[in-house]
Amino acid sequence: MYKVFLVDDEPVVLESMKTVIEWEYLGFTICGEAESGEEAWGLLDKCRPDLVITDVMMAQMSGIELAEHINLHFPDMEVIIISGYDEFDFVRSAMQAGVVEYLTKPTEKRELERVLKKIARRIQKRTDFENSLREMKEITRKNLPILRNQFYNDLMNQIIAEEEIPTHLNYYASPLT
Repeated sequence: MYKVFLVDDEPVVLESMKTVIEWEYLGFTICGEAESGEEAWGLLDKCRPDLVITDVMMAQMSGIELAEHINLHFPDMEVIIISGYDEFDFVRSAMQAGVVEYLTKPTEKRELERVLKKIARRIQKRTDFENSLREMKEITRKNLPILRNQFYNDLMNQIIAEEEIPTHLNYYASPLT
């Protein structure tokens, strides 16, 4: 399950988002909510959601300002803005702040579900990539002594081109460098 955090200064909208969407069916669980960008910012580090859905216009800290903070401090967190404003300047500012989707109110349930499915696939791809990278690093770490030994054999048998030697020495963290 991916964690989602909801932010809107209208309690009715927050409650509607919580109840209208079948979060678990879409692979999400609500880990928190806030009625302002500032309140949300204070809770995000504790909750560490995968996705933040926020309104754009709120007192204290707008959804765009919240998205900028998230993009700077939590670059892997996805942000969707749902706004009553359909103005190009808001959309452009949101995209510059790292927002992945900008939806206008009233948002149709099907449209939000489509976006949530897209975000879930995006998060899963990133997670799969990170897991593969971690596995590859572990395999390389385990095999480094064998690879280093093969390098020394190739070096002694003059199989490696002279200009490639410094790169190999650097890669294998050889004491010869």
